[in-house]
Amino acid sequence: GLMMLVAETLEQFQHEQWTTLPRIKRTLQVLVDKLEHHEGLLVALVVTPIYRETLAAHLTNTAILTLIVGRRMHLPRKDLVALATAALFHDISKVGLKAPTLNTMEQVSSLEPTDRQRIHMHWMTTLSRLVHVGGFSRETLPRLVAGYESQLEFSHGTLYPPSMELPRPHSLYAHLISLCDRFDNLAWGRTGKPALAPHRAMLTVLHTYARAYHPALLSLFAHTIGLYPTGSLVRLNSGELAVVTGQDQAGELECPTVTLLSEPTGEPVSDGTEMSLAMDPIRHIRSSEDANAM
Repeated sequence: GLMMLVAETLEQFQHEQWTTLPRIKRTLQVLVDKLEHHEGLLVALVVTPIYRETLAAHLTNTAILTLIVGRRMHLPRKDLVALATAALFHDISKVGLKAPTLNTMEQVSSLEPTDRQRIHMHWMTTLSRLVHVGGFSRETLPRLVAGYESQLEFSHGTLYPPSMELPRPHSLYAHLISLCDRFDNLAWGRTGKPALAPHRAMLTVLHTYARAYHPALLSLFAHTIGLYPTGSLVRLNSGELAVVTGQDQAGELECPTVTLLSEPTGEPVSDGTEMSLAMDPIRHIRSSEDANAM
């Protein structure tokens, strides 16, 4: 699928080659056409731990999240494809880098000014290579620049002390890509950087980085992806284990639709009962569960 194409593209990029862009565009067009009926499934795939281990996975997840939220914003199909293309390449400057280097790039507040400038120049050099190798159209190139703007202006929020007002990207595209990138990056675990569960990642975005984003976009993101994103494992106050299968249509973030997986005793539930917690006066979510630990 798309992730394999992205992995192939990253490999080609390191050798100054680029033959996969037409296939990527066609795949994105298919995804856009299937969003309406498969949004929940796509979110569930994004939050699945096995799809979070590589840069290709992160780029793919960011693009899918951007598509999902962009559709909720009623962006035209053409803009959605261009936006997702930009999201797919927003972090391509990290290709080939080891985990310690990646971790340093995302914690630039601890670096000297000369090292920060070096990171900035690395991003710009990669952008130049990407334009040279990629052969992007006039239509796509501004979206690609928006993807880089989302990185260069934010640097994951670590350039700025908590007391400072965080800058916002100039464009809506950069705003959205940065938000989706930040959420997925929090759940991207690697050596020296433990992954957050989807629920914890969403809470971190809402509480720690709220100043960096327009409140309306942040609210739309949370209500679209969910405080407990679709596919998340949760423990109910009853002791039952459940998986989130959808979000409450009325916008109750704490009350998604869930399917029961096991009884409080650990016995599997045979019928897989689905229920809306917004309609259940007794059950509520007690905690999110780590799928890797199950």
